Amino acid sequence: MSPKALSIFFLGATGYVGGQFIKYLGKEHPEIPVYALLRSPGKIEQLRMLHPDVKPVAGSLDDLDIVKNEAAKHSIVVNTASSDHSKSIEATLAGLKEYSIGNPGNPPLYIHTSGLGITSDNSRGEPIPIQKVWSDVGLKLESFNPDNYHLNGDAMIVAAGKDKQVPVRTIIVFPGFIYGVSEGPEKITLAMRLYVRVAREAGHVGTWGPGANKAVNCHVKDVANALLVIFDAALQGTAEEGEEGLYFVLSNNPALTMYEFNSALGDALFKKGFLKTPECKPLPNEVTARLGEYGWSVLGGNLMAQADRIQRLGWKPVVSDQISTLDCMEEEVSVMLENKAFERAEVVIS
Repeated sequence: MSPKALSIFFLGATGYVGGQFIKYLGKEHPEIPVYALLRSPGKIEQLRMLHPDVKPVAGSLDDLDIVKNEAAKHSIVVNTASSDHSKSIEATLAGLKEYSIGNPGNPPLYIHTSGLGITSDNSRGEPIPIQKVWSDVGLKLESFNPDNYHLNGDAMIVAAGKDKQVPVRTIIVFPGFIYGVSEGPEKITLAMRLYVRVAREAGHVGTWGPGANKAVNCHVKDVANALLVIFDAALQGTAEEGEEGLYFVLSNNPALTMYEFNSALGDALFKKGFLKTPECKPLPNEVTARLGEYGWSVLGGNLMAQADRIQRLGWKPVVSDQISTLDCMEEEVSVMLENKAFERAEVVIS
């Protein structure tokens, strides 16, 4: 892939992980132009503070023709937007195949951020024994329950990566529970914002079921750095791709139960006067029903894995080793309440 031919179509550039990754790209690759899909073009100035060459593409994930046509123009697509918006993934892949046909011998690169929800055992928050700690080495998507909500888009991407007739280089990144304050436009992770939004509605922090389920985690700066490490390896031709291009991104920190996490969140919200009680208890059905089985799978299941593949590229979770999830809690709550980020807790599924 010739450096002169490089350009990036970026979905999710103003998001939590995307904004942090844009900053790292701006530092390490200011020469590569970024075309960012933006629902609010006014945010372009925020992105230009992070990367010197960002151009707006007006549209959203639901503007499928725009997504397809833009993907067809660029040698690289990065998607840190919704991991489960399958229609936009399908449109992206269609555009990348057009690029591949028009540039024989120079297949485009697609880096997609999914989530560790693929590993969920759907324990529904109950204290059941951990059945398996997944590794990304030797991982096959066929190993998971076909009803898993993450799998549809991920399976399409892997299938495209196996296509020898119209080749597309595919990589999927699966972070654990992401925490910390991002340096991009969206400061706080969706899961945290979602928990605070439902806490305001319920009057207390809560869990899906009793919250005994555990999730491994990683600081947002380490996740963005992992994307940069994978990006650089892909440019150099040393990244594993296609069926082997599945990368878990996780810290060395102990997995927390959702009860432990939300109890600490409740203490912080109570201290700030946002809630009248720090109590953590199961959320009522009318709250959990909003996300249906998707919510139960992702927020009520054990997400236990180890990141073996990315270690081959020399990546380490440096920030996570210094700052744990609970260490960040009060700062995240302060930032979130200051900008009312919990009001933007939107889960996009299509």
